[in-house]
Amino acid sequence: MHNAGQPPHRSHLFTVRLWQEDLGEGRTEWRGQVQHVLSGEVRYFRDWPTLIALLLEMLHAAEERDRAATADSGRPAVEKGSASDIEQSDGASASE
Repeated sequence: MHNAGQPPHRSHLFTVRLWQEDLGEGRTEWRGQVQHVLSGEVRYFRDWPTLIALLLEMLHAAEERDRAATADSGRPAVEKGSASDIEQSDGASASE
């Protein structure tokens, strides 16, 4: 739940892929890929602190895209109408 006057939290979906990279001489290293599913943005990492930093960067970029889209259209991406805005087949509004 959110406080009055504050926008609700948005949800973001990421996929994380991990694999072991062979470095030769019996050594391996974990590598990873993170993808923001909605935008398709992909980034690569080799350690956990980098993954966290990438997630924060990608969240910031997604929020900036959302703000720009709202500013460009002059309205939120999704609008909901009320029942009174819908006309019935006889031409009368639903609130009559």
